[in-house]
Amino acid sequence: MAKKAIEVSEGGFISVHLDSLDEKIYGKLTTGSGKKIKAILKGVDNVQSLGKSPENMINCITFTKPLAGNDVKRTSGYFFKKKGMRTCLTQMCRTGLALDHPEWIPSILK
Repeated sequence: MAKKAIEVSEGGFISVHLDSLDEKIYGKLTTGSGKKIKAILKGVDNVQSLGKSPENMINCITFTKPLAGNDVKRTSGYFFKKKGMRTCLTQMCRTGLALDHPEWIPSILK
Protein backbone atom coordinates (compact mmCIF):
# COMPACT_ATOMS: atom_id res chain seq x y z
CA MET A 1 0.00 0.00 0.00
CA ALA A 2 2.83 2.42 0.88
CA LYS A 3 4.51 1.85 -2.49
CA LYS A 4 1.25 2.56 -4.31
CA ALA A 5 0.65 5.72 -2.25
CA ILE A 6 4.10 7.02 -3.16
CA GLU A 7 3.57 6.16 -6.81
CA VAL A 8 0.20 7.90 -7.18
CA SER A 9 1.30 10.94 -5.15
CA GLU A 10 4.46 11.63 -7.14
CA GLY A 11 4.88 15.39 -7.31
CA GLY A 12 2.19 15.88 -4.66
CA PHE A 13 1.29 15.37 -1.03
CA ILE A 14 0.21 12.46 1.09
CA SER A 15 -2.21 13.47 3.81
CA VAL A 16 -3.03 11.42 6.87
CA HIS A 17 -5.77 12.13 9.39
CA LEU A 18 -4.98 11.55 13.03
CA ASP A 19 -6.76 13.91 15.41
CA SER A 20 -5.06 12.80 18.60
CA LEU A 21 -2.36 10.49 19.89
CA ASP A 22 -4.34 10.11 23.13
CA GLU A 23 -6.36 6.89 22.89
CA LYS A 24 -9.11 8.15 25.21
CA ILE A 25 -9.66 11.36 23.27
CA TYR A 26 -9.34 9.60 19.92
CA GLY A 27 -11.85 6.98 21.04
CA LYS A 28 -14.42 9.68 21.86
CA LEU A 29 -14.09 11.33 18.47
CA THR A 30 -13.97 8.25 16.24
CA THR A 31 -15.10 4.68 16.01
CA GLY A 32 -11.43 3.70 16.03
CA SER A 33 -9.16 2.39 18.71
CA GLY A 34 -5.53 2.45 19.76
CA LYS A 35 -4.87 -0.05 16.99
CA LYS A 36 -6.01 2.53 14.44
CA ILE A 37 -3.59 5.11 15.85
CA LYS A 38 -0.75 2.61 15.57
CA ALA A 39 -1.79 1.67 12.02
CA ILE A 40 -1.77 5.31 10.88
CA LEU A 41 1.65 5.92 12.43
CA LYS A 42 2.98 2.72 10.86
CA GLY A 43 1.69 3.90 7.48
CA VAL A 44 3.55 7.19 7.92
CA ASP A 45 6.72 5.28 8.77
CA ASN A 46 6.26 3.00 5.78
CA VAL A 47 5.88 5.75 3.17
CA GLN A 48 8.75 7.75 4.67
CA SER A 49 11.02 4.70 4.75
CA LEU A 50 10.25 4.13 1.07
CA GLY A 51 11.33 7.66 0.21
CA LYS A 52 8.38 10.02 0.58
CA SER A 53 9.74 13.28 1.94
CA PRO A 54 8.12 14.53 5.16
CA GLU A 55 7.88 17.95 3.49
CA ASN A 56 5.39 16.32 1.12
CA MET A 57 3.25 14.88 3.87
CA ILE A 58 0.77 16.46 6.24
CA ASN A 59 -1.38 15.37 9.16
CA CYS A 60 -4.90 16.78 9.26
CA ILE A 61 -6.65 17.36 12.56
CA THR A 62 -10.35 18.15 12.77
CA PHE A 63 -10.29 20.84 15.44
CA THR A 64 -12.77 20.12 18.23
CA LYS A 65 -13.08 21.14 21.89
CA PRO A 66 -11.71 17.80 23.17
CA LEU A 67 -8.49 18.55 21.26
CA ALA A 68 -8.21 22.25 22.13
CA GLY A 69 -5.20 23.26 24.17
CA ASN A 70 -2.52 20.78 25.08
CA ASP A 71 -3.73 17.80 23.06
CA VAL A 72 -3.57 19.54 19.69
CA LYS A 73 -0.16 20.97 20.67
CA ARG A 74 1.14 17.51 21.63
CA THR A 75 -0.15 15.86 18.46
CA SER A 76 1.05 18.54 16.06
CA GLY A 77 4.37 18.77 17.93
CA TYR A 78 4.86 15.03 17.65
CA PHE A 79 4.26 15.04 13.91
CA PHE A 80 6.63 17.98 13.41
CA LYS A 81 9.45 16.87 15.73
CA LYS A 82 9.31 13.10 15.23
CA LYS A 83 8.00 12.75 11.67
CA GLY A 84 9.06 16.05 10.08
CA MET A 85 5.47 16.74 9.02
CA ARG A 86 3.33 19.82 9.35
CA THR A 87 -0.26 19.78 10.61
CA CYS A 88 -3.38 21.22 9.04
CA LEU A 89 -6.28 22.12 11.33
CA THR A 90 -9.61 21.63 9.59
CA GLN A 91 -12.97 23.00 10.61
CA MET A 92 -15.34 20.62 12.33
CA CYS A 93 -18.45 19.89 10.28
CA ARG A 94 -21.67 18.67 11.85
CA THR A 95 -21.65 15.28 10.12
CA GLY A 96 -21.05 11.72 11.21
CA LEU A 97 -20.43 11.31 14.94
CA ALA A 98 -20.38 15.11 15.35
CA LEU A 99 -24.12 15.34 14.62
CA ASP A 100 -24.85 14.19 18.16
CA HIS A 101 -22.09 16.24 19.80
CA PRO A 102 -22.60 20.01 19.57
CA GLU A 103 -20.36 20.29 22.66
CA TRP A 104 -17.39 19.44 20.40
CA ILE A 105 -17.73 22.73 18.51
CA PRO A 106 -14.99 25.15 19.57
CA SER A 107 -15.97 28.62 20.69
CA ILE A 108 -14.06 31.87 20.48
CA LEU A 109 -11.88 32.30 23.55
CA LYS A 110 -12.09 35.63 25.32
